[in-house]
Amino acid sequence: MLKEGQLVEQGFRHTLEECSDSEFCQMAAIQDSTGGFQLGKEEQEDSTVPLGAIFEQQDTEKQEELETITSDIFALRHQSIAPSTFHPLTLGNWMFDVSLTS
Repeated sequence: MLKEGQLVEQGFRHTLEECSDSEFCQMAAIQDSTGGFQLGKEEQEDSTVPLGAIFEQQDTEKQEELETITSDIFALRHQSIAPSTFHPLTLGNWMFDVSLTS
């Protein structure tokens, strides 16, 4: 346990609670009397943040992104798959041997 930046006690909670006049017990008694550990001043929301403007900007960006995605999908649907001029179209580069018997 630190007090004013100096180590005054150390150990497990159970051993620190055994001695009633220890710094730990004094601190626990003070916290218990005030209702527990006090965090101090709670931060209040800053009312100057323009939340409406932020939400509108996010909606605009989202709409632009959706339009881009939609136009890309539309363009992909209308692309034709041209046969390759460098390699003949085969089924996974497998060669089939067909023999005719009479």
